[in-house]
Amino acid sequence: MLADLYDLTGDTDWLERGLETARSLIPVYMDGGLVRGAAGIDWYESQMVPGDLLHGMARLALLAIHGDACLLTTNYTAK
Repeated sequence: MLADLYDLTGDTDWLERGLETARSLIPVYMDGGLVRGAAGIDWYESQMVPGDLLHGMARLALLAIHGDACLLTTNYTAK
């Protein structure tokens, strides 16, 4: 959502908040290079929708690097 707010408004505060949030979530949801299924568990479970988290984090990173040229669009399929 923070990536979308930045994309829609151009307000860099949204991007900065999103990147801060993503950095704080890495130790909670990542185990080495693998994503956990949910906070507090140590395994991956695709039905818990960690893909949405990964998509959001990737979109934030790409917006930070490429700005308007970011090709990864929003994903509202599971919302």
